[in-house]
Amino acid sequence: MKPYYLLLLPMILLTACQAAAQPPTATATLPATSTSSPAPTSTNTPEPTSTPEPSPTPIVLPDVVSQTFSGVSIVYRESFDYVNKNEVLRFWRSDQEQAILVTRKNQFQVKPLESSIGTVFYYSGDIITPDKGVYLTFKYTGAAETFTLGIDNVDVSGQRVFGTEFRSVATSIRNQNAIVYGNFGGATAKGSFDGTLTLQEDTWYSFVLAYDENQNYIVKSWQPDNPEKQLTYTRTWQDFPDRYNFISWISSKCSLLIDDFAIFRFDKIIQE
Repeated sequence: MKPYYLLLLPMILLTACQAAAQPPTATATLPATSTSSPAPTSTNTPEPTSTPEPSPTPIVLPDVVSQTFSGVSIVYRESFDYVNKNEVLRFWRSDQEQAILVTRKNQFQVKPLESSIGTVFYYSGDIITPDKGVYLTFKYTGAAETFTLGIDNVDVSGQRVFGTEFRSVATSIRNQNAIVYGNFGGATAKGSFDGTLTLQEDTWYSFVLAYDENQNYIVKSWQPDNPEKQLTYTRTWQDFPDRYNFISWISSKCSLLIDDFAIFRFDKIIQE
């Protein structure tokens, strides 16, 4: 017969093994807190950063615009600087693709083919709706011929409208003089500007055309370095559409440079 303590020994060893095999409880090993093992900061392991692309020079609309409209804000702007030329031109359309380009001086140029009568070009990137307008600066050559700056109506899909539903408001410039035309799908009304400014060749001018929700249209042109010299035209065109593209027609004997192009929104026309 084995001594009593020898009989108990296997039981003690078995119990000890079972106790050693038990997993620790949740309270036996607490997870480390963020304060006990701080994560490395970004200064220890800096992330690689990309070099930002140069941004276009901001266009600040001149005082004449804020004197004509209240609550002005820019919707789209294009200074033609620091941009891929093909990227810019994808928003512009012309009946002659060869007629439009961006020059090395970062200006938008229109020069129709000499073998043609002229061409149309327009900006399709944004629809001009009520309480919106277009601003730009321009310079031209070919005073004896005609070019226009205006808006033509488009349908809900943004396509140009022709026929009896066609409507437009545009400034026509010829022989250094400017007049305004309103087109009614076949009929035309002509209006005169207030002011005595003559638009000479090879000189920069500012231009703005806008209309409000009550179909009040305003067209204005002035010299940037002498803004007191202005041409202004206002008229209410009843039953006109509420969707337009900025558009121009230019004779093949003219050339046109455009810069600082912007579409803006406003609260109210404050100059009558």
